[in-house]
Amino acid sequence: MNANMNDVFITSENLIKKNNLSIFFANIFNTLKNYKFIDWLALFLFSMYSATMIIIIRNIIVDLQSKGFLGGWSDIDRFTYQSNVLIWAYMLFFIFIKKHVFLKQNKWLLSNMVYIFFTFVGYNFILVPFGNGSYNLSNVYDLVTNIWYHILCPVTYIIFGYLYFFFNKFQFPKSYWKTLPKFFIYPTIYVVYISTISFVINPEYNGGKTYTVYGDFTNLKDHLKASLPVILGMWLLFFPISYAIFYYSWKGISKYSFKDLKNNFKKFSKAKNIQ
Repeated sequence: MNANMNDVFITSENLIKKNNLSIFFANIFNTLKNYKFIDWLALFLFSMYSATMIIIIRNIIVDLQSKGFLGGWSDIDRFTYQSNVLIWAYMLFFIFIKKHVFLKQNKWLLSNMVYIFFTFVGYNFILVPFGNGSYNLSNVYDLVTNIWYHILCPVTYIIFGYLYFFFNKFQFPKSYWKTLPKFFIYPTIYVVYISTISFVINPEYNGGKTYTVYGDFTNLKDHLKASLPVILGMWLLFFPISYAIFYYSWKGISKYSFKDLKNNFKKFSKAKNIQ
C-alpha cells in the first residue's frame, strides 16, 4: 500500500515538473512569436555584448594576477569598460525585464548612446592620435578586442538607438532640460574621480609615477594647465551637446514616416533628372 502511494506521489511530482517545464517553454515560444525586428536585434546585440563582458572580466583577472590590485583597478576605472558594461546591462533589461522602471521614458537608452559615443570618439580621435591608445597590429588579441569595444560595440549600439527612435516615435523623454540632470550624474561622478585619483593614490604603489586614468589628459596633479581644459570640455561641452544631438534627433525622426522619405526621395530624383 505504502509503495503504491509513493509511486502516486512520484508520478504527481513528475507531472508537475513536466507541466511547469511545458509552461516555461510555452512562455518562451509566445515571447519569441511576438518579437519584432528591434527585439531580435536586441537579442543579437545582447549576445554580442555578453562576449564583451567575457573579454572585460578576463582582462581584469589577468591584470589582477600579473600586476596586482592596481593593475586590475586600472581596468575597472576605464570609461571604455564601464560604458560597454552599461550597454550590456541595458540589453539585459530590454530583453528580460522590459517593464522595469529603469527603461521608462527611455532615458537610459539615450544616456548610454552618449556614453558609448564618448568611448568611440575619445579613444579613436583623442587617445590614439596622441599616443595614449593604440590598435596594436603586432598583437592580434589586443587589436581585435580594441576594435571590438572601441568601434563595433559603440557603432552597433548607436545604430540600435536610431532604429529604436524610428520604430518608437514620440516615446522620447518629455523634456531635454528636465532629463539632463539625471543624465549628468554618471559623467559628473566620473569627472570627479579622474580629477582627484592622481592625488589619492600614492605614487609608490605605481612605480613612483603619478596614477592617472588617461595619461596627461587627466593628470591634474602634474599637468593642471593641459588637463583642466580637457576635463572641463568633456564634462561641460561634449556630454550635454551629444545628449542634445541624440535627443533632438529622436524628435526630428518622429516627424517623418516611410511615406515622407519616399516622397522626398522621388522629389530629389525628379529634380536631379530635370537638371
